[in-house]
Amino acid sequence: MTSESIDRAMGGPRDLASDPGRWRYARVLGPILLFGASAHALFLALFALLDVPVLVAFNAASIALYLLLLYLARHVDPRVLVLVAMMEVLAHAWLATHYVGWVSGFHFYPLILIPLIAFLTLFSLLQRCLLILLATLVYAAMALAYTTATPLVPLPDVVAPWLSAINAVSVSIGLSVFILFYAVAVQNADNLARASQERLKHLAATDPLTGLLNRRSMDIHLQQAVHHRDPAALLLGDVDNFKQINDAFGHDAGDRVLEAIGETLRQAVADHALVARWGGEEFLILIPGDNGTHAARLAERIRRLVPGCWQESERPVTMSIGIARLQAGDTVARFANRADQALLEAKRAGRNRVITAPGADATGT
Repeated sequence: MTSESIDRAMGGPRDLASDPGRWRYARVLGPILLFGASAHALFLALFALLDVPVLVAFNAASIALYLLLLYLARHVDPRVLVLVAMMEVLAHAWLATHYVGWVSGFHFYPLILIPLIAFLTLFSLLQRCLLILLATLVYAAMALAYTTATPLVPLPDVVAPWLSAINAVSVSIGLSVFILFYAVAVQNADNLARASQERLKHLAATDPLTGLLNRRSMDIHLQQAVHHRDPAALLLGDVDNFKQINDAFGHDAGDRVLEAIGETLRQAVADHALVARWGGEEFLILIPGDNGTHAARLAERIRRLVPGCWQESERPVTMSIGIARLQAGDTVARFANRADQALLEAKRAGRNRVITAPGADATGT
């Protein structure tokens, strides 16, 4: 699925169409902002019960701020959203700790910003380092100012440990979620990288027109066959009078012919052989483990199938095929050259026929 199709499925990118990646960041930040507004609604109720009007007003303003950021999430730079939300978290942590004391546990919240900032590739590495430094300095300053200070509104003995525990657990869960999110993102990136590498390998090994192996890839298989000296047979096929097809119907028609023949060869060999576009209108088939007998039957079958693979003209498309069997002392060049010589014999004999190279333990057809 492409970046554009992802955006369409998610209903965007709207105003950030010029940068779909930024829009998806905004999409991810949306639920986070909604969670922040919900958390502040709970804090508002808590401070209303504790009769701390300053914090009630601050949390009411925070709710309005998060809802505003949620509304703007698809219209502004996500970096702005992150910075504003970060400043709000630091301000709320400082103000809540100032009023209800260090024991309340609100000083934990700046810590949750550190992994979030570290994972945000929206910012440069230097910017992330500076933001992490800011969050760390704010936390250190709060520790120096309020660890032993008397709060302005001391919490009841029953409330203090529960509130501290709730804040500690909330921050721990938040940190775990961020770390899990990062781990999943890294795994997805690894999977995408592996898939991309496999696709690049496939593209490098195949012919773009027919989807068959290309000559460079087939060369590797030929070298392995020659190296291991196991039985192997080679079929080299050439489309008869292919230039006349191009001249009469155009090169687009010629490409369609090659595509059709490529599919015919792929189906004919199934999983028993390797098929490559050897060059131009030539196709090479390597049959590992064959002593030449199966190769002759396959070549004849292909010769009969080819005329039916292209129906755009009354003129049938035919193929001449040369067969060679791997022999002792062969190099790749000698192996392929014998198949090529047999193909030339098939051409000279009138085309649309199969000829087996001498020594292949089979007879010409």
